[in-house]
Amino acid sequence: MTWDDFFKEESKKEYYIKLMNFIEEEYQNKVIYPKKELIFNAIDKTPLDKVKVVLRMKGRQQAYAKNGVEIVKKFFELCAEN
Repeated sequence: MTWDDFFKEESKKEYYIKLMNFIEEEYQNKVIYPKKELIFNAIDKTPLDKVKVVLRMKGRQQAYAKNGVEIVKKFFELCAEN
């Protein structure tokens, strides 16, 4: 899978559409850095198969998880909802 494949699928989802609309509105109404054409610069320079995600938890968050997999699962569920 490439970033193009990933974004092609994600761009169909409601959370992604809301996120991109929010970003567009922010760029229209505020001074935002980096420049809009550079917000995906890191993605352009990093192959998807080289990306690893690390989630850190503190305090109460640890109490809700039996293991890291449950936290990651919940994280992505929450992202999809918002």
